[in-house]
Amino acid sequence: MVLLVFRSRFAAFYMVVWGLVTAASRMTALGLEAWPETLIRIANGGVPLVILIHWTAKRK
Repeated sequence: MVLLVFRSRFAAFYMVVWGLVTAASRMTALGLEAWPETLIRIANGGVPLVILIHWTAKRK
């Protein structure tokens, strides 16, 4: 909601970091066998990353 209404770059960056950290935590908690779950959850950081890159490129 914050991204759509306010276009907050800080919120997008926070979502990127949080999504990637939680995806990586699967590997640290469950071991290397959890790589499929990590790939599924990497999108939680990937989608805001694409939005952030788009906004940054559009700004320049």
